[in-house]
Amino acid sequence: MANLNNNYLSILIGNGAGSFAPAVNFAVVTNPQSVSSEDFNGDDKADLAVANVSSNDVSILLSICTTGINQLTVNNNAVTVYPNPNNGSFVIQSFNQGVYTITNELGQTIKTVKLNAANNFTVNISTLENGVYFIVGIENNTVVRQKIMVTK
Repeated sequence: MANLNNNYLSILIGNGAGSFAPAVNFAVVTNPQSVSSEDFNGDDKADLAVANVSSNDVSILLSICTTGINQLTVNNNAVTVYPNPNNGSFVIQSFNQGVYTITNELGQTIKTVKLNAANNFTVNISTLENGVYFIVGIENNTVVRQKIMVTK
């Protein structure tokens, strides 16, 4: 549950008796508005992406076991997008293998791409409409995030 005015995310786990155990809180950047679950790092465990409305960024919380979640640091320089801004055609490049999600300003997933040795850690994208998008992924246990501007 995103706690908009308290800068934390609450995880409520069922206790098996029709109610919840006490909340476990995780600090996020500022004013979390929404939460989405997906396996961002490919470990077959659910991870959480939290949209922080005031700081205009995303916090990624990775599952490390069945009883806890580990928050990762954010590194905006590990992935390169060029040209940016662009006309809807651009390249995503990295030096490391990773899975990246392209989301719109509402946090909706538009596309998921994988960078690996088979594609020389580079993917060309040419299908986005005008708008602001974000690339979010994980490299070496670090969250990477890059803003993309498309103007046609």
